[in-house]
Amino acid sequence: MLTINKDGTPSYNEVNYVLHELEDSRIKRHILSGIITDMEVSDIGAKNTNCRVRYKNQSVLIPISEMGIELSNNDNGDEWVRKTQILSKMLGAVVDFIVRGIDRDDPDDIHIVASRADALRKKRFEYFTSNDPIFDIEKYDKAEARVIAVSQQSARLEICGVELTLPMNELFWSWVADVREHLSPGDVIPVKILDESVDEEGNIKLRVSGKEAVKNTAALALKKIHAGNKCVGVVTHIEENQPVFIRLENGANAIAHNSRVNTVAYPGDIVTLAINDINEEKQTAVGVITNVIKQNKEF
Repeated sequence: MLTINKDGTPSYNEVNYVLHELEDSRIKRHILSGIITDMEVSDIGAKNTNCRVRYKNQSVLIPISEMGIELSNNDNGDEWVRKTQILSKMLGAVVDFIVRGIDRDDPDDIHIVASRADALRKKRFEYFTSNDPIFDIEKYDKAEARVIAVSQQSARLEICGVELTLPMNELFWSWVADVREHLSPGDVIPVKILDESVDEEGNIKLRVSGKEAVKNTAALALKKIHAGNKCVGVVTHIEENQPVFIRLENGANAIAHNSRVNTVAYPGDIVTLAINDINEEKQTAVGVITNVIKQNKEF
């Protein structure tokens, strides 16, 4: 139905306009982007899991087999169970897709199916392997990375169609106890491209660093710390027969070989550290834990 606005101009149905964009994606293989809002777990096996992506006012279904989730050689167990676990951490992430089909049989219940894998392949081709690739490491040593999923010790990133997992020590200069406290699916962060290569099977491999794309704030903060200071910090890591790793309140990194309190410090605990040395080579302060101010209730 054609309706007229108060100013006399035609009023176009928004749903039809969005469907036109989706149809255009199907015909011309244009890449669209949306937010993962739901994961539909199947009763007949993880391989039949689907996710829903919101594109403007339309819901787009993407089967897990079309999500383009690649597993590393370290991933053990059932392939589809592992991919489902990764997908569950991707809720809220922004992802690209290309529409595969639109079912308009029922105007009140339109079904749209798409492929993220198609979009990733197209982006990799355009950025890296076409005759005139967009990305040239000699021109661009930095890029924006989408945060796709986050775990305690790492983040899964998508960079120009290439997915990779970056450990916490390559994400931040300052030590952290849990990456999930600092990054979420849907975030965009800068990364430095350290190396680009293509393996024998034609797969694009990127070696990147998140922290090297920004200033070393931990080193700058360390310059404000001196032997004899007492500082507040949060425990980020503990390991048997190893020092306690601490991020000081100002962002400097520190280690404690000893403690003057009987309470064991755990990750997330807030402690007081008496500084007795600065290790310039390792860019850390060295001290002794003198007090546990607040314990992490998870331990």
